[in-house]
Amino acid sequence: MLDHATVGRRLEGREHPPIGDFLAGLDLPGFDLRVVDPDSSDLDVVHGWMNTPEVAAGWGQAWPREQWRRHLIEQLAGTYSVPVLVGRGGADIAYAELYRAHADVVARCYDSDPHDVGVHLAIGSPAHRGGGWGARIGAALMTAGFRADPACRRMLTEPDVRNAAAVGVGASLGMTRLGVVELPHKTAVLFAAEREKFAPRPDLRSES
Repeated sequence: MLDHATVGRRLEGREHPPIGDFLAGLDLPGFDLRVVDPDSSDLDVVHGWMNTPEVAAGWGQAWPREQWRRHLIEQLAGTYSVPVLVGRGGADIAYAELYRAHADVVARCYDSDPHDVGVHLAIGSPAHRGGGWGARIGAALMTAGFRADPACRRMLTEPDVRNAAAVGVGASLGMTRLGVVELPHKTAVLFAAEREKFAPRPDLRSES
């Protein structure tokens, strides 16, 4: 899984297009994508996943239900980050946060652009952990992301350096490894998918 939520990471004063504009054009062939509704059963899904040992180990946010509700509401009230659920065939598989990397602390670690998009992804469904689902969904999000926003030149992930599975996803996607970076809450491996170079393997395409 690609890890960590967008808690306390926003850089103030950074101009960027609303992440909602990016989301509006996002179409994920082979997967269902919807914005998390914190006043529905979506909250129970996200809260439950985040409190499992497997997801908590990567995200470190095994919070009470109400704290997760507040976090989701805060994202939806802003323009920097949006929480979504990714599913297939009517079954929820993963939780993701899409965010404008230019307005995030990670922007201090590379030459950022206002249209760049970061991805945090957790495979929450126990039935889908393993089997390459993180890479398949990551590939779908990035492929669709470049289609959704022609001005987006990079999509990024920055998993904790200790999270071997998440680091492996970045490598399997063929992303460019920009290096190990120090963020306020972790030491991370920064990966970038560059528009001109990104071409996921055929077996990672969402239609397969």
